[in-house]
Amino acid sequence: MTLSPTLLLAGLERTLNALLARDPAAPSRLARLTGQRILLRLEQPALALAIHFHPGGLDLIRPDDTAEEGFDAVVELDAETLGELLGGSQLE
Repeated sequence: MTLSPTLLLAGLERTLNALLARDPAAPSRLARLTGQRILLRLEQPALALAIHFHPGGLDLIRPDDTAEEGFDAVVELDAETLGELLGGSQLE
């Protein structure tokens, strides 16, 4: 049995929001980000993901339109960089 991308994304969103709910500093940080939209592009596998911030956390959405004008920031990563960030490396 394979998970659909939609179910996987929903599970990731729930997990991130649960982690944010446990962080005492999250409400003030989320307040500053509320309404902001980030477009995350992964090189391999080719994937575009929109991150929308709100007071309760974030929404992860597979965007229909990836035009950069619709986003406040665009982050492009390759698999190696993503792996380093997930492993705890600092972003420079």
